Amino acid sequence: MNGYEKRVESKKKQIKKCALELLDRYEIERITIFQIAENAKVSRATIYKHFGDKENLYTEIFNEIITDSIKNIEMVMDGDGNFYEKYKRIQELKASVFKLSESAFTNINMDRHGEFIGYISFEQSTRIRELTDQLLNQGRDEGAISKQISNESIHDLIKILRSGMTMLTVKKDPMINDMERLMMVNKLFLNAIKDNNN
Repeated sequence: MNGYEKRVESKKKQIKKCALELLDRYEIERITIFQIAENAKVSRATIYKHFGDKENLYTEIFNEIITDSIKNIEMVMDGDGNFYEKYKRIQELKASVFKLSESAFTNINMDRHGEFIGYISFEQSTRIRELTDQLLNQGRDEGAISKQISNESIHDLIKILRSGMTMLTVKKDPMINDMERLMMVNKLFLNAIKDNNN
């Protein structure tokens, strides 16, 4: 990468950082290119040149977050550890991504299942599902998950839990910041899918 390319990448990184910081304070619909440019100390033309518009900018930001999360989950799944160890590491990764910009996630459009509308691609969604199935199959092979409960049923339960967590996030319920309570919800989830014969 030459000097010009490095400067462009550095400027784009600064714009994305400032756009994400604004999302901590405002709903995405209320953020303007002018605000982003002012906070990033660049011209509006620079933002339009690199991203086209605000939607493209936020799409790129959330795609990067999701792509990085998938890579981290792949590393966990490719590494050593039993089902419970991998599940715990993945939950910790998810929590760290959420903490990256906690209020930002309450200020973007989510569908009723907690997915970022327009920000997660079909390929990303498919890969997340594949990794989840891989983890569930490992848990089933190790006797941690009941063989009577299908992956589809577990995905349904995950959607229900995610929908509830999204509602708590949007309502700014204090539970969303109570890690002890969130860990208890995780324990309840694991208890719901465990193989009671082991």
